[in-house]
Amino acid sequence: LVCNMLRSSSKRKSKTQITDTIPSEIPPVIETMEGAYDNEGVDHVADFDNPLSQGIIRYIPSDSLPLSIRNTLPAKNDKPFIFVPTGFLNREKDYMTKILSALKLELPNLVVVTVETKGSAEEQYRESYCVQNLSSHPIAKDWTDDHAKEVLHAKVGRLLESLLDSSMEVGAWLLPDTPRRHNGAAQMACDALPKGGNSVALGLIGLDEEEEDQGFQERMISAMVPLGSPIKNVMKILYDLDLKDGAPCANLTHILVFENAQEKQMFREHLLDLVPDFMIGFGAITDDAMMHAFNNAKEGSPIILFKHTGKNVDSLCRMFRHAITHMKVSEKESHVSPPETQMTPAAKTKHEQGAVVIPPIAGEENELIKLFINTWPPKFNAGTIVLSDPLIMPTSSLQKKLLGAISAAFDLKTGSVDIRLAKRKALTYAWSFCNATRAHLKKKKRQTESIHIQLVLFTVASIAASVFYDRVYGKSSSKTMSKIQLVIYLSTILLPIYITSVKQESDKGVQLAAWGVFSVASARVESEIYKFRTQVGRYRAKEKTEIAMQNTIEAFVLRLEEIWKSVKDHMQEDGMILPEDFWAFDPDDVSSISEPSKSPKSAIRSKSPVSESTQLLPKNDPPNQDENDEEDPPEEPFIDDLFSPLKTDDYLEDRMQRFMTEKSNHVKAMVRKNQIISFIIKIITIMSGAAAALHLQWCVPVVLAVTAAFGTGQEFRKYPSRIDMGNSLVLQLNELKLWWMGMSMYEKQLPKNKNKLILTAEQAMLSEIESTFGSPRDASNKDLE
Repeated sequence: LVCNMLRSSSKRKSKTQITDTIPSEIPPVIETMEGAYDNEGVDHVADFDNPLSQGIIRYIPSDSLPLSIRNTLPAKNDKPFIFVPTGFLNREKDYMTKILSALKLELPNLVVVTVETKGSAEEQYRESYCVQNLSSHPIAKDWTDDHAKEVLHAKVGRLLESLLDSSMEVGAWLLPDTPRRHNGAAQMACDALPKGGNSVALGLIGLDEEEEDQGFQERMISAMVPLGSPIKNVMKILYDLDLKDGAPCANLTHILVFENAQEKQMFREHLLDLVPDFMIGFGAITDDAMMHAFNNAKEGSPIILFKHTGKNVDSLCRMFRHAITHMKVSEKESHVSPPETQMTPAAKTKHEQGAVVIPPIAGEENELIKLFINTWPPKFNAGTIVLSDPLIMPTSSLQKKLLGAISAAFDLKTGSVDIRLAKRKALTYAWSFCNATRAHLKKKKRQTESIHIQLVLFTVASIAASVFYDRVYGKSSSKTMSKIQLVIYLSTILLPIYITSVKQESDKGVQLAAWGVFSVASARVESEIYKFRTQVGRYRAKEKTEIAMQNTIEAFVLRLEEIWKSVKDHMQEDGMILPEDFWAFDPDDVSSISEPSKSPKSAIRSKSPVSESTQLLPKNDPPNQDENDEEDPPEEPFIDDLFSPLKTDDYLEDRMQRFMTEKSNHVKAMVRKNQIISFIIKIITIMSGAAAALHLQWCVPVVLAVTAAFGTGQEFRKYPSRIDMGNSLVLQLNELKLWWMGMSMYEKQLPKNKNKLILTAEQAMLSEIESTFGSPRDASNKDLE
C-alpha cells in the first residue's frame, strides 16, 4: 500500500512538472476546442432518446358536485396518459407495439367505437331524444313526450351497458370518437363500462384539434416526464358534470395524447385495420359522424343505430332502411338490365361501372343523405346494419342482431364477383380431385380385399384338399385315378403355387399402400375444402382487400397441389378423370354466382360437385327491417351447396355432427362384426376339441384352418384398434362441441376460438384415418402450429 501511494505521488508530480514546462506561447488544450461545450434548445420531447412521455391527470371534484356523486369517486381520481410527439409515427416502424407497451396494453380482440355528438349527455337527453310520430308508435302511443324521453334514455343506457359488458368479456376496447367532455355519447359510453375488472376505454386526443387545447397542452407539458422517469407533478382538472369543455372524459381508463391530430388519426386507422370493430351511433351525432358511419358501411364494418335519439341518427336509419328495402326488391326482380335507352345518363354510367343505383328518398332534405344515396357502395352488405328501436328491442335481440352483423362483416369474406368466381373454380377442382381420390381408393380397397380373400380362401381350400385326399385316397392301391381324384390331386399341387404368388403380392403391399394413400388424400382434400369454406387458418384473409382474399385462394390451390403430389406416384395404372364440364367453366357467366341456391337439402348430401348452376353463396336475405325493428329476422334452413362459405354453426351441423354420427354408427358396426367373428372363432375352437375327443383327428387341421381364416380377417380389418380410435375421436369431437357451447355469444365470434374449434376438429378427424393406415402426419399442414 505504501509503495502504491508513493508511485501515485510520483506520477502526480511528474504530471505537474510536465504542465509547468509547457511554453506560455502554446495555449492550453481546452482553449483550442472553442464551441465544444454549449447549450442548445429543444422544441419538444422527441429530441430525447425516449421520445414518449408520461404523466397523470387528476380530477378534483368541484364544490357544486352533488354529494351522492362525490362519494362514488375514488380518493385519487388519477388517469395516466402517454404523450406522443410529432413525427414519432413516421420515425418508428413498430410504433404500435411501442405505444401499446407504454400503455401496458395488448391488442384487443374487438373495438367498440362510439361516434361524435354535440352537447353533453344531459343536453342531448333534453333536446335530441324524441319519438317521431309518437301517436303511431306501437309502445309509446299513449305516452307523453317527457315520459317517452325518460324511458328512451333509460333503455339506451341499458342497451349500452349490455353491449359493453358482453364486449369486455371477450377482451374488447371502447374507443370513443372525440373522447372529450363536450361529447355526450363518449360520456355515456364510458359511464356504461362494467365497474372493476380489466375494462379498457382508450381516449385518443390530438392537441391541435380545438382552440382551447393550447392551455391544456401547456399544463400537460409542464406535468409530464420522459417515459420511465418518476412523476413529480400531476395535472389537475376540475370534475364537474356541468362542464362541456375539451378536457378528456373522466371515466377513460387510458389516455393517449398526440401532439399532432393527423398522427392521431393515423394511429386510429391502423388500430382499426388490425382489429375488428363495430360502431354504435346515438344522440345528436355530427355531420362528421354521419360520414364515419357511411364509410363504415362502405367498408363493411357493423353499425348499430339507436332510433329516436337524434335527428341525424333517424335520417341514417331512414336511409339504410330505404336502401335495404330497394335492394331486397331488386333481388326478387329479373336480373335482366333495362334497356339503355330507358336509363338516365347517370344511371347508365353507374350501370356500366357496376355501381348500385338507389332511388332518392322522397322529401329528404339532408344534403349528406342525398350524397350517400347517389354514391351508394356497390359492395354494401345489408347484414352489417342493425337498426334498433330501444323502446321495443330487448337486449337479447340486439345482441343476436349484432352477432349476425359481426359474422356478416368479419366471419366470412365473400369478395367481388371475380374473387367468388375464382373461389368457385378452385372448389370445383377440389371436389373433382376429392371424388377422383375416392374412386381410386374404392378400387384399391376392392383389389386389396380381393387379394386377402383369395389368400385366405385358397389356403383353407388347399389344406382341406390335402386332408380330404389323404383321407379318401391315401390308402388306395389303384394306379388309375378318377376325374374327381385327379382334380383333388392337382389342387394339392396347384393351390400352394397360386397361394405363394398371392402371398408375394400381399407381402409387397402395393395395393394396400395405394388404398391408404388415396384414403388419406381424400380426407385431406375434404378437410382443406371445409377449412377454406369456413375461412380459418391460412385461409382467413387478414384484411378486407381483394389481394388478401386472392392470397387465400392461392394458398388453397398450392395445398391441393401438395396433396396431388403425394398420390401421383401411386397412379401408374390409373388415370384421373375430371368432369366433362370442368374446363367448360365460363367466367363471364356470373348469373350462377349471384343467384341463390334452390337445391333441396336431400339432393346435395352427395359429395360430388354439382352442375354449373349451383351457387357460390346461399340465400342470405337482408334482415327483416320493419318499421319498428322489434322482431328478429326469420332464419332460413341451411342448405349446403358444397361451395358457399360456411358459418361456424353450419359447420357444426353439416360437418362435425354428421361426421360424429357416421363415425359412431361405423364404430357400432365394427363392434358387431368383431363380436360375431370372435364368437365364431370360439365355436370353431370348441368344435376342434370335440372332433379330437370323437377321434376325428383328420378334420382337426381343416377346423383350425377355418379358425385361422377368421382370425386373419379380424386382424386384417384391425377392428380392436379402429374401434378404440373411433371412440376416442367421437369423444374428442364431443369435448370440442361442449367447449364451444360453453362460450358466450361474443366469444364465439373471436377468430382465435373459431380457428381452435375447426382446426382442432379437422386435425382430429384427419389423424384418425392417418393412424388407421399408418400414414405419417402431414408436415406441410401447419395451421395449428
